[in-house]
Amino acid sequence: MAQENIALQSFENSTIDPQLFTIEDVANDNACFYRAVANCLNHATNETTIVKIQNLEGYGKYKTIKESYNNKEWGYVSKKQDKLARILQSKAYKWIKKNFKNHLLEYDMDMGTMILLTHEIDIDMYLDRYQYFAGDTIVDEVDTGKMHKSGDKKGEYIIQKEEMEDRWGGTPEQIALSEYYKLPIIILTSQKFNLRSNKINTGKIRNNKAEKGVKFKVLQIIGKQYLQDKEPIFILWKKHNTLGHYMSLYLKDKAKRNINSIIHSYTYS
Repeated sequence: MAQENIALQSFENSTIDPQLFTIEDVANDNACFYRAVANCLNHATNETTIVKIQNLEGYGKYKTIKESYNNKEWGYVSKKQDKLARILQSKAYKWIKKNFKNHLLEYDMDMGTMILLTHEIDIDMYLDRYQYFAGDTIVDEVDTGKMHKSGDKKGEYIIQKEEMEDRWGGTPEQIALSEYYKLPIIILTSQKFNLRSNKINTGKIRNNKAEKGVKFKVLQIIGKQYLQDKEPIFILWKKHNTLGHYMSLYLKDKAKRNINSIIHSYTYS
């Protein structure tokens, strides 16, 4: 019982009350990272046009939760959100293309190595594949190496159509956007302490609400060096059908003073 109490207390001390945030889900189409960030940037500025939001004009002058949450121009999926998400992926792609040989001091590797570890492809394949938006279905024509043995195409190589593999956003793209904007990105995950097993399980989010007993844990802070210059954006990562999915997080007005304690929970967890 004493061990259980210690484990539970440690969990409580290193996690964050989800009530500090308003959660907003986004479409689960491999572009969820860019969609979540698009929503968060919209919330974090007092501007309404794509051009001004993407340039971070008015950044830190937040819209109200009522203005941002469930907004038909943003929300789960929309034309504005889709346009900004595409812009964000393009910015990340261009930054990586330009800087993939540069050493990432915090991670002790270059971006090419980071991509290999994250996406399991080399930089050449990455640059070829990730030029296409993550949420689009792209069909490639692939030479099978086999030939037609009869018919009009006899002697020609058999070309097979294949859907291009996923182009999801992960740590390399998070670093790229953070560096492009000089902006800290704090990634949280949802957890729940199981009193029966004395273990931590994935916390469930339903209808943009955390279930009872669910807490948030800081998974990673990208761009810690920019915390003194700009307020961070928060996104939520959770397991979804054995894979990952990102959601938007809007820090409530009354909770903004808790940013330092949130960062502290990551530093000392």
